[in-house]
Amino acid sequence: MNSLRNLKYYFKMNKIALIIPNNLWVSPYLDIYTRILDGMGVGYDIISWNREGRNEVGIQFQYKEKSRNQLVVFWSYLKYARFLKKTIRNNRYERLIVFSPQVGIFLSSFLNKYKGRYIFDYRDLSFVSHNFNVDVVKKALIEEASLYKAETSTVLTIGALRADMNYEVMDALGNVSGIKLSFVGKGYASEALERYAKCKCYDNVVFTGFYKKEEEPSIYEQHALVNIIYPLIPSHISALSNRFYNSLIYKRPMIVMRGTVQGDYAEQFGVGLVIDDCENLDVKLNEYRKNIDFCRYINQCNMLLEEFLKDNDKFEDMVNGFVK
Repeated sequence: MNSLRNLKYYFKMNKIALIIPNNLWVSPYLDIYTRILDGMGVGYDIISWNREGRNEVGIQFQYKEKSRNQLVVFWSYLKYARFLKKTIRNNRYERLIVFSPQVGIFLSSFLNKYKGRYIFDYRDLSFVSHNFNVDVVKKALIEEASLYKAETSTVLTIGALRADMNYEVMDALGNVSGIKLSFVGKGYASEALERYAKCKCYDNVVFTGFYKKEEEPSIYEQHALVNIIYPLIPSHISALSNRFYNSLIYKRPMIVMRGTVQGDYAEQFGVGLVIDDCENLDVKLNEYRKNIDFCRYINQCNMLLEEFLKDNDKFEDMVNGFVK
């Protein structure tokens, strides 16, 4: 009993800092770590960059900066790095979990002091680490999937809205009969995208702004397909987005670009429409919906989710080893 009590005391003292370069609401990948740490009784702090002035938990760097100018962005990260170093020193953390290449670069020399005592999670290339709630995935594997029955092909773009290829998608599907584009969420490009849709007089494009996390399942159920069309650039080719996982969980086929990791998975497992470009996207989309074998599609989604759960088991073992 005493040894167990001592172990729990050690874990409480063995405080970890989880460091992210953004607001919590756009950092759902934190949950996969906090769930494990909470289960182990390990003490931790979340250090985040409050870019939007939102009231969130944890230690926050209060600095609003939405400029896309590279020099301004550089100085903003430099200020955040200074804040991080001071906070880490003051709190004497035993271990660090650092997210994003940018933070890793700005803390590179400082991290030498934590050699063997930090995890650098640069997200899209850290394939053992999957960004989903394990309980939600397990539930999705045993529940009967809901069918989308409406004739209109509603295409969902949800989350932190970026430019990506959304302009091309709007031009390809704007004012096409039988198709509706739905943008749900906010991001640096959301206002510009909305202005573009109005300027082009696209009547079938709708923007609905922020949503609550608990509303997510019903939002997916109200749509036929999920837009995850990314440009073929280094920062996007390897990405596995929230929409990618949710497409599999809520059984709503994804639209993805060939040549990306998401496209590779979609093509290999048959879980979405894989395209080379947005030309004649309306025709491709309608043909896909017309010919899809929904029962087979569901089975393929579950098969891929089961593979990811195996990856997650390896990830949890790694985190447990890191903490102990």
